[in-house]
Amino acid sequence: MKLNADREKLSNNIEAGRLFNLLNELDQEHKLHLHESELYYDFPLYKDDEDNLVISPLMLVSRLYGIIIFYLSDCHERDAATILPKNDLSLENIYSQIYSRLLKQKNLRKNRKDLKISVESAIFAPYVNAGEDYDTESEVIVSKASLENFIENLEEPVDADIYSEAASTIEGGKGLIRVKPRDTEGFSEESKVQIISKLESSIARFDSNQLGSCVNEVDGIERIRGLAGSGKTVVLAMKVAITHLRNPNKKILYTFSTKALYQHVKRLITRFYRQFDDLDPDFDNSIDILHAWGGGNTPGVYYNTCINNSAKYLNFGEAQRIAPKEPFSYACRHLLENYEIKEQYDYVFVDEAQDFDSPFLQLCLKLARQDKMVFGLDVFQNIFQTSAPSIEDILGEGNTLSLDKFLNSCYRTPCATLVCAHAIGLGTYNTPVQAIRTPEDWKNLGYQVEGEHGERFNSGEDVSVYRTEETSPTLYNADKDKLIITQALGNIDEECRWIAHKINQDIVSEGLNASDILVICADDKHYKNYYNNLTNYLSEYSIDVNNVNADKYNISDFSVDNKITYSTIHKAKGNEGYSVYIIGSECLYHNPNVKNRNLLFTAMTRTKGWLCMTGIGHPALELFDEIQQAKDNVPYLKFTYPSGELLHKIEIDLQRFENNEESEDFKKLMETHSIDALKAMIREYEAKRTKKS
Repeated sequence: MKLNADREKLSNNIEAGRLFNLLNELDQEHKLHLHESELYYDFPLYKDDEDNLVISPLMLVSRLYGIIIFYLSDCHERDAATILPKNDLSLENIYSQIYSRLLKQKNLRKNRKDLKISVESAIFAPYVNAGEDYDTESEVIVSKASLENFIENLEEPVDADIYSEAASTIEGGKGLIRVKPRDTEGFSEESKVQIISKLESSIARFDSNQLGSCVNEVDGIERIRGLAGSGKTVVLAMKVAITHLRNPNKKILYTFSTKALYQHVKRLITRFYRQFDDLDPDFDNSIDILHAWGGGNTPGVYYNTCINNSAKYLNFGEAQRIAPKEPFSYACRHLLENYEIKEQYDYVFVDEAQDFDSPFLQLCLKLARQDKMVFGLDVFQNIFQTSAPSIEDILGEGNTLSLDKFLNSCYRTPCATLVCAHAIGLGTYNTPVQAIRTPEDWKNLGYQVEGEHGERFNSGEDVSVYRTEETSPTLYNADKDKLIITQALGNIDEECRWIAHKINQDIVSEGLNASDILVICADDKHYKNYYNNLTNYLSEYSIDVNNVNADKYNISDFSVDNKITYSTIHKAKGNEGYSVYIIGSECLYHNPNVKNRNLLFTAMTRTKGWLCMTGIGHPALELFDEIQQAKDNVPYLKFTYPSGELLHKIEIDLQRFENNEESEDFKKLMETHSIDALKAMIREYEAKRTKKS
């Protein structure tokens, strides 16, 4: 039996904890068979016709016993005659709401009135006497024996699809994916459109870890960590929807780093909210979706806070002149240190928290009443910090977490691609630039660790880790050579011509819509050159392009029907495509340091299906050789844990990366030396390092 709730919060309700324990005991004693069952606490919740909130106290959804809604009563025998009928009336309202929602799903309907799965209700009242008639329509359960007898009599197995469809409807899983019509006729079973169609037609479900993070009420500071594609944004959006449903008059802030996320987040919140109410969420008065900075005519958390607190606003240029390495952090720190910040929101949600330093997160906490703040961050980016900051380091002295969740399953990126992306990000099959120090950290990333190891790995220790289908369910068994393609070419023109041809094949031969395709340019310097060449070649096939960089304010849709999307790596963060092309890959491999490897990892994990990487010259070939080594070992990553000397170098490099020292030092050299002088310095340095024979 899976619990889709926070165990501690359920246990705080005495009756809920007691009923949960009884169900577990009956399952473990094999008196009931609850292995294919889900248990929900204080969920789902719906708005009724009078706009009142209706909440299911405890619900069991079972493939064997159907759906059972439990009312949790703390009523004692002396009051039973008056209290239990009132409980029954409340339960009837809950039952009606749930039944009507299920009846809207055509796959669950037997006919206009009846469902293919049974829905029953009962009052759990452990403090009243057994055998009494309490004049209630619902069964009154007072003991373990009466619970067993009641459920046992409901045994009526249903198909797995019916069970999953019912659970998905109850969870709000229908908001996870909006399936668009696809023309699959005439395409082979192995074509991309057929594969996508099967993926999209599978019943959308939250996993218990995700749902447990979504449904609990926010009552303090919460942290949600996970891999790219693990559903952090989905969980935050669902959490906003449910929080707004529970508290329609409370002010909610949702903020993020990547501007292109705006429409995606708004759409997600709306879709989830509509699973539980027939109206749209109130974005005019209750929910603010804001970029972190803002300024000029663009609202943002920092900008709005300056205005609301009569504080001096520092634009990017001003902040960068004062603090070139961390302009936004400086601006937020200046605001915190010089002004008393007024509370402005009842709840604050921060997405992409790994992109922010402590000052912005502390600013968000200042804006939140009663410290009700939830922040989600990418664990892969966060886990490599040279010293993991404590919550007090991040949010200030005296602050602790009320909830800390790890989402270690990746639902976006196929297993083979994710493993290769991790290999590139770490430098596993080259010179390592990052090191994961413990088996526990690998488990948090969704990997199993082979063999016996201590709490920390030892220098020179052989390590083998692997992903399972449980943590990487998407296209787990697909042909990795079809999922990941690399191609080195001679110049930009050849690269763009080759990619345009492949994109046309995706549309004509594989059945993809142009909007399924995302082209990411890894070469920021030649971004426009690539764009001009690529659009020219695509126009020969009558394929249009949505250039997200042309949207100055980044509030338009990232993906547009019948147009491929063209983006930088930064603007692609948080977004995705079924078929992803990374062009100009070699520019991040001239110097494959931690920064450039992290950028490659981000780009590679944008795909929900197929990945094609192109580049020019020898650096591209070296990168693609490294990817091939990773592909050869999928689903494993195999390596020797670095020596103490190499670990020390990695730590120094990471510190320099975190402080942006490497690029600053190089800029200073460029300002004071010519190219020829720099080449001479390198020759001299290499000569000193090489021993004479």
